[in-house]
Amino acid sequence: MRKKYLVLLLVPLLIALAGCGKKHFAPPPEPNAPSNLTATAVSYKQIHLSWQDNCSDEDYFRLLCPTMWGIQHQTIATLPPNTTSFDHRNLQPMTEYEYYVCVHRGEEHTCSGRAYATTPCPVTILHSEIHVVSNRRRCVTGEIESSADEPCATEIAAHFYSKYTGELMGTVIGIFNIEAQATTDFRIDWTQPQDQMPGSVWTDYDVEVRDVEIEY
Repeated sequence: MRKKYLVLLLVPLLIALAGCGKKHFAPPPEPNAPSNLTATAVSYKQIHLSWQDNCSDEDYFRLLCPTMWGIQHQTIATLPPNTTSFDHRNLQPMTEYEYYVCVHRGEEHTCSGRAYATTPCPVTILHSEIHVVSNRRRCVTGEIESSADEPCATEIAAHFYSKYTGELMGTVIGIFNIEAQATTDFRIDWTQPQDQMPGSVWTDYDVEVRDVEIEY
């Protein structure tokens, strides 16, 4: 009986000693996230990005740009270790872009904060003037100039106002194709609605470039 009790006492001790031989490893720490991410539009089609690398043993960086109202995240570039800048090219003018950069080491990764930049407009309205076509019709003519290296489609809006009250009476949008590094004429026609008083009360106007789409 003593042997039986001795065996029963030794079993938990042996199990405890066996457990002491197991090694428990803590998961590796996350890599230090990049910081000071900046985005600068250097032209109508290019944004320069730079950041600070705070990790000494990363595998790679991944630069991302949220699209579709932030629902989707597009990978712009996968970059080698120690990279601290990137030029995002072939963009659309007059567009705001959002970026963040992630550092990867093994299965771990951390990401920077967000940076934003808006590309400028490469098309300029050189001049414009309004013409009386009929009692209820007016048109705006003018000339635009493009500094883009590619052909582009330009959306121009003409706004017509009451010269007495300053009230906006109507807006007409026209789309005009312009070749690279060129100028072109434009014309936008507007007919006064029947419920408005005919004549010169709405002959004040202004024009603006609403959008430019590059044809890459």
